[in-house]
Amino acid sequence: MTTSTVTSGVGRTGRRRALIAALFLAAAALFVLHWLPTARVYYDKGQFDLYQYYAGGHNWRAGFDPYKPLVDTPGALAIPRSDTISGFIYPPAILPLLGQLSRLSYDAARAVWLPLSLAALVCPLALGVLLARGRRWETAALGVLLLAASNPVLFHIRQGQADMLVSGLAITAFLLYGRLRSWPSAVLFAIAIAVKLTPLVIVLALVAYRRDWRFLLKTLAAGCALLAASLLFVSPHLYAEYVTIVLPQASGGNPFFHNQSLLRGWSHLDVYAKYASLAGYGLVVAAAAVAGRGRRSDGAAEPGDAGVTSAMLQVLAFAVVGVLLFSPLSWRMAFVWAVVPMTLVLAAAPWRGTRWQYALVACGAALMCLPVWDHPVLDSIETIGALVAGAGVLAALLTARAGSPPGAPDGTT
Repeated sequence: MTTSTVTSGVGRTGRRRALIAALFLAAAALFVLHWLPTARVYYDKGQFDLYQYYAGGHNWRAGFDPYKPLVDTPGALAIPRSDTISGFIYPPAILPLLGQLSRLSYDAARAVWLPLSLAALVCPLALGVLLARGRRWETAALGVLLLAASNPVLFHIRQGQADMLVSGLAITAFLLYGRLRSWPSAVLFAIAIAVKLTPLVIVLALVAYRRDWRFLLKTLAAGCALLAASLLFVSPHLYAEYVTIVLPQASGGNPFFHNQSLLRGWSHLDVYAKYASLAGYGLVVAAAAVAGRGRRSDGAAEPGDAGVTSAMLQVLAFAVVGVLLFSPLSWRMAFVWAVVPMTLVLAAAPWRGTRWQYALVACGAALMCLPVWDHPVLDSIETIGALVAGAGVLAALLTARAGSPPGAPDGTT
């Protein structure tokens, strides 16, 4: 080993430590100066979406139909969304848990919900750090920075949405794929789908990329078991009502600028917008299938290919971006979904792609952390960010890799 080699290695180590320290310092400054005071203000305003869940659980536990507006009904908490349905628009499987939550006072329920939501978001990040061989400190530092910088996380605290819980379940499930014959992953995916249906797109993208049809069957089996267990507590007619009445109305779009869906401008087309949403999901799954076929044909399998590889993390990030872009409703707080996948793609594994593709993903991740304003272009910041990041990830996934090692953000391919 020559003196120049030793000096070069020391220099790289020094630069790596300086970068990690800078990321942590930036995260600490954002947390103290912006995140913490803003989160306190938002939390003190009350949480509109959480109240819908709380009221739905209360009304179900009291013997009322949680999907009805229940205006002027004694003993019920009225949460009308329209003349026909209430503001509670989630599948019936979670009603027993929300019923238990509603036994607490609303203030006590809020005190439980917030740390539970934050823990659900941090859990897959912590798991990603553990799985990031040789790059754990970079992953932790960048993840903490994106959490502190993410306006969707702050707005999520204000609204009390369920996206932190659902994304935490789904992303943790993805990272556990291949462990213990994938059963823990399948069970967590089934629970996430039972709370919010869109994680099914991530499951299908994973299955299409890996061509692992057994995993799809395992997820379906776990879902059927969960459905059977819920029917011990929830009346079957609520499932029928959810599928035939609630879901068709709740899956409609909204032209309000807080909706960062790519289909926001199509919301007036009603059923056609829903078809466009399904077509978008189909394109995401098809792209994952094409990337998986390329992986097999060009011999780009990685070490440890039975588990989650760097290319699979790109599939996760692309599927998450696709869900956000093509859902009829992607409120700005829903972009908490992107925090962990973007962190893992940018830091946790060797980058597979070109420098420009990496730059697109980094730029998109930064845009998805920003707030939105009711002005042209600024009212679509997160949509633009998702498009930019999605383009970078998709390009990296579809780049021919035959005969070339995994790339790095320095321009190698």
